Amino acid sequence: MGDTSFVSCEIVTIGSELLIGQLVDTNSSMIAGRLTDSGILVKKSSSVGDISEEIEEAVLDAVGRCDFVLTTGGLGPTGDDLTRQAVAAAAGVELHLREDLLEQIAAFFKRFGYTMSENNKRQAFIPEGSEALFNPVGTAPGFICHVKGIPVISIPGVPREAEYLMDNTVIPWIRKRFSICSQKISHRILKITGIGESLVDDAIGDLIIPGGNPEVALLASPGDISLRITARTSDQKEAIEKILPVEREIRSRLGKKIYGKDRDTMEQVVEALLEKRGLSLSILDACTQGFIAGLLYSIPSRALKGSMVFRECSELMDFCRRNGSDSGSDWIRNCSDMEAAYLGSDLVMTLTAEQGSDPENDIVRVSCSVTGRGTERSFEWDSGGGRKRVNRLSALTGLNTLRLFLLEELADR
Repeated sequence: MGDTSFVSCEIVTIGSELLIGQLVDTNSSMIAGRLTDSGILVKKSSSVGDISEEIEEAVLDAVGRCDFVLTTGGLGPTGDDLTRQAVAAAAGVELHLREDLLEQIAAFFKRFGYTMSENNKRQAFIPEGSEALFNPVGTAPGFICHVKGIPVISIPGVPREAEYLMDNTVIPWIRKRFSICSQKISHRILKITGIGESLVDDAIGDLIIPGGNPEVALLASPGDISLRITARTSDQKEAIEKILPVEREIRSRLGKKIYGKDRDTMEQVVEALLEKRGLSLSILDACTQGFIAGLLYSIPSRALKGSMVFRECSELMDFCRRNGSDSGSDWIRNCSDMEAAYLGSDLVMTLTAEQGSDPENDIVRVSCSVTGRGTERSFEWDSGGGRKRVNRLSALTGLNTLRLFLLEELADR
């Protein structure tokens, strides 16, 4: 089944606060998720400020590209809430006072012991001929107005109100309006680490065909890459039949670079491996300021016996000397043995960070060592970009070093 058989939508989020960085737009991701779960193809998402002419232009542009448009924001009571006027202008109609909406707004204020302000009456005006979307969790009703024959669904920008209307009114209306009963958009996400985005593209670039079915896409973030396989089908069985061959081919090319799928996190994958092998872990951390242990504790981990955190590598070395360990070339091994004995853990991960080759650009040299059961795995890399970034990347790379240790060093033990 090709994309042409799927109902499509554009999302327009409205509010100058989104364009100046005052607020993060969480509505568009929530709305896109709800629509995708309902088998609707989201073709585009855009933001526009509180200027009536620009909102009107955004709506008119969108109706020419999709089956319906969904706007969020700009339905409040103040003078800069202009979505009602802009959509009415796009439709070529006037605003019309709905007495039933006015009564609902007044009742909302009365329920909480407040008197409705005069400007709240603006929220009872919607484009003439529109279908009202009653909002029992706020003061801003939504509406559905047809522009050039295309439904434009406008809902409030307050996240709680937007989510309520999406779940209880908008999605049921869309399903009924477009007779959606079986179309489905399914995803499989493969989590990749230890390789850059360009090298992933080199390895599987021939499988990335925009608009294909299934479609493969990459999303890079600090520390890992998400590779999404999307299938647009009429049922779950057909989706699996489309996704599985592509997934198998990608796995055959990337191997252990793939550490998980869908909602897996690195810490969950490592914890599962530790539990499967019946192993416990302790951490000596002179790099991430406790970030790596925090990831495991957040699960919460049953395998992690404990973590000792040091501000810098020299403090870890001093600690080892005070406790009888020499500072020779094998001092990390000595530290690890001491930690294992102290906490009774099977494995010890040691993370250290020292000034790297480019101190002017705040580059540090990070080292990770995993020891235990008579074997060891070490890895070193340069990291930079500020303390928060170093902490996160070092923690993820350290956990990946542990993952590979568990998969490879202890594979036959």
